[in-house]
Amino acid sequence: DAIMLDLLLPGRTGWRVLEDLRANPDTRSVPVFVTSVLDFDRGAIACGATEYLQKPLKKEALIRALREHVPGRFGTA
Repeated sequence: DAIMLDLLLPGRTGWRVLEDLRANPDTRSVPVFVTSVLDFDRGAIACGATEYLQKPLKKEALIRALREHVPGRFGTA
C-alpha cells in the first residue's frame, strides 16, 4: 500500500532506493514516504517521494499522510 523509506541506510542511500523504486514499473505508483532527521523535504519530493516526514515522526503526521495518499486503505483525510 505504501513504503516508508529512511534516507540514511547502511550500504545504500535512501536516495538510490527511491530512484530504483521510481524506475521500476511495479513500484512506480506506490506512495513513498521519506523519513529522516535530515532537512531535505524539497529534494525528496523532487526525487519522487510522495511526502517527506521529518523525524522525530509524529503519529498524527503519519496518519494524515496515509489518509491523504492511500485513502482506500486508511480512510480519508
